[in-house]
Amino acid sequence: MTLSTVSCSRDHPLPRGPEDLAPTPPVGSVPFPNRLNPGNDGTSYEPCSVSANEVISLGWSPTSKRDAATVDKQTARGCIWHDAQLGSVWSVSQIVGNSPSLDAYRTSHPHFTWLPDVTINGRTIGVHLMGPSTCATSVQSQRAGVSTIVSYNRVPAPPTSQICDRAIAFTRATISQMPI
Repeated sequence: MTLSTVSCSRDHPLPRGPEDLAPTPPVGSVPFPNRLNPGNDGTSYEPCSVSANEVISLGWSPTSKRDAATVDKQTARGCIWHDAQLGSVWSVSQIVGNSPSLDAYRTSHPHFTWLPDVTINGRTIGVHLMGPSTCATSVQSQRAGVSTIVSYNRVPAPPTSQICDRAIAFTRATISQMPI
């Protein structure tokens, strides 16, 4: 699976360096000393800090949270959650990766099926399909893109509109925490 990131403009000062970001890795995650690295240090936003109440309100299980990284120094920084319904095959991940702009990201990923952008809180959100059962949103936060990726891991998958609706809902619930 390819992970995605995007960009737009910025209105807030950028962090001076990794010491200013202080992201919080998920509780119980494998400790990666280089989780924050030059590939994902462009925003102070930490996807793993999404509150349990927000996760529950969107139908995801807060106890299923795990780090999106599988190795140290991985470019993607974020977390993955699973649906709250027992036996469900839904998952959502939200990751950060440095990116110059949404347009640059779109240009470098022509293989994705790009859907019409949506606007949330005045910010442009790129929406794209990463396959028949995976939809992602991408929004700029400082010098990095934040991608929310929702997958349905069984065939047949529900309509892509249903999958994208869940990605957009997670983005809508968390975008106010993402510095511009």
